[in-house]
Amino acid sequence: MILESGNSPYKETQTDQFAALMQNPGLTAVFDITNGTVIKANEAFHTLMSGIESRNGAEFPNQVDFQESVAEIRRTGQTLYRYETPLVGKTGTIWFDWVAWPYQLAENETYVIVQGYNVTERVLRNREVGEHQLLLKNITDAAATGLWMIDTHADVTFVNQTWVDWTGKPPEEHLGKGWLECVVNADRENVISWFISGFNTRKQFEIDFRIKRADGRLQWVAATGKPYYTFEGKFAGYVGSCTDITLRKESEEMKNEFIGMASHELKTPITSIKAYVQLLISMYKNDTDDEFLQKSLTTVNKQINKLTRLITDLLDISKIESGRLSLNKEVFVLNELLRETIDEVQHTTTQHDIVFTEESELKVNADRDRLAQVITNFLTNAVKYSPGADRIDVHLGRVDNEVIVTVRDYGIGINEDEQYKVFNRFYRVEGRNEQTFSGFGIGLYVASEIIRRHEGRIWVSSEKKSGSAFCFALQAAN
Repeated sequence: MILESGNSPYKETQTDQFAALMQNPGLTAVFDITNGTVIKANEAFHTLMSGIESRNGAEFPNQVDFQESVAEIRRTGQTLYRYETPLVGKTGTIWFDWVAWPYQLAENETYVIVQGYNVTERVLRNREVGEHQLLLKNITDAAATGLWMIDTHADVTFVNQTWVDWTGKPPEEHLGKGWLECVVNADRENVISWFISGFNTRKQFEIDFRIKRADGRLQWVAATGKPYYTFEGKFAGYVGSCTDITLRKESEEMKNEFIGMASHELKTPITSIKAYVQLLISMYKNDTDDEFLQKSLTTVNKQINKLTRLITDLLDISKIESGRLSLNKEVFVLNELLRETIDEVQHTTTQHDIVFTEESELKVNADRDRLAQVITNFLTNAVKYSPGADRIDVHLGRVDNEVIVTVRDYGIGINEDEQYKVFNRFYRVEGRNEQTFSGFGIGLYVASEIIRRHEGRIWVSSEKKSGSAFCFALQAAN
């Protein structure tokens, strides 16, 4: 239906000129530039007016302040654009975008043409999104943990109010790489290394480090980062959190002091006991037919060796945590150390055949005893966690400037979501099968720290029920 004003007689030329405009699917109306009254409108305009209290069109210019707009068009002769203009009707508020421009039909016959589109759905949708964003901001600001996001370039794009309160710096100073300025200098290099390593592999990562608070105190935080993806599966960045663990770290420090003291005190009597047991073994090895005595002494000796390794690991943890784990580096042939260590562990198992393959003679500049400790840990774990297998493979090779050692078993394996945690202190993989194996979750942590202090890399690849491959890489010696 065409809405026409009874106050303005129409010429045939007007009808012809405006006919095409009236076919516009959006709201279209022609106004008298002198007084702002509607003289012609299309069906969409009439439909809109049917929801307004006044159907003669007068309500429309009043609600959108059209008189002022007409005056501006008359003064400037320019096109006007208006967005998300509200129009209150009987059923609620309607929102639309519109454009108005002058149209001269004859020398003294100028009109204002208005075209608009109902954008109520868009406005309501945007408001809903805005409300969700506000709710999300309130939730993140109320969180007791620091929250952050980074983009595909590893630049921080968001930190929440908790992080801002901790550091005393405005949000914009943390964007990009700015957040690193809050990390204690002594921890920064390690944080960057872990951060980049996790980012490049697109894996979840965790790291503890210290930040400088606004009040001058140092605060320990446990940071966790997890990659996130778009609906199409495209990598979009990382989201993460930082939890205040200062009290936990202080408790750990006291615990480490106790462990170090207790382990040191235990080491002396254990050494004495071991000496007496070995003396008894040598005395009665050929001078007695008492099979029970021989087996008992052998069993006691094995248990003392286990206890000695545990005490050594506990002492190493104390040294690591206090920064006192020293390295006595020398250049040596890694092949020889591997053969020696494999031979020692092979004597402890009759079920497994440890197979060693090597590409060539390779040298490293490292602490020989500490590397032996790492290799022993890899091998004993391989024996322990592959009770149904009869083979363990050890490979020594070189890739570019790195010497890589791999110990592969064919045992119970590790779930993918557990793999990045196995090098954490006191961490043990949870599961019905895993609970049957003893251990404190110390050895791999110590091994990872030894390799890290050699500026090397340590990692694991595994598949549940198919076995695991534990690896470390060091720079090759010239």
